[in-house]
Amino acid sequence: MKKTFEVMHDGHHIKVVNSWFTGEKLYVNGQLQDENLGLAVRTVLNGELKSNDDRKSN
Repeated sequence: MKKTFEVMHDGHHIKVVNSWFTGEKLYVNGQLQDENLGLAVRTVLNGELKSNDDRKSN
């Protein structure tokens, strides 16, 4: 079973894909930021967003 969650935040397209077979993946603006492979009860995915003035936030 595969689930996809998508949201726009400050002009960034954020997508999380969760699948039983490939684990969880976090994409920001189409680029893979983080992934967890296999089964887990609770996981954390981390990514990075750049603001319009090149400041980074996690």
